[in-house]
Amino acid sequence: MTNDELLAMLQMEYPDAVPGKDYLIVVTYEDGVNQSAHARLWQWTHPTIPRPTDEFLNQKWADNHPKVREWKDGDYKRAERNRRLIAADALVERAIDKQDADAERAARTYRQALRDVPQQDGFPNSFEWPSAPK
Repeated sequence: MTNDELLAMLQMEYPDAVPGKDYLIVVTYEDGVNQSAHARLWQWTHPTIPRPTDEFLNQKWADNHPKVREWKDGDYKRAERNRRLIAADALVERAIDKQDADAERAARTYRQALRDVPQQDGFPNSFEWPSAPK
């Protein structure tokens, strides 16, 4: 289990626990490049949730790793969608500044299509990014 996979699993299991504040994860590398063991909890300081045991986390991973990987992949895709939304906002603003109603309408349509990406069938594994207007 990688750092990102453990982080995703903890976020799924404990949505109120904040990474970097309520817990820290550690990963061991054998040669500075290749991970030599599963990522693990290094520190847990959540005030109301007891620290999950390594056995509990390993069992959760064994039972749910495909779902965890899909959740993690969805998180990456949503982050990419958010980057594209920032660029789409700029397209809308430029069209407004130029008083180009057609360009504004196209940019707004594109921006909405980006917002709808996570609702597409097959997200996050199989979906299509909308095309930006020219």
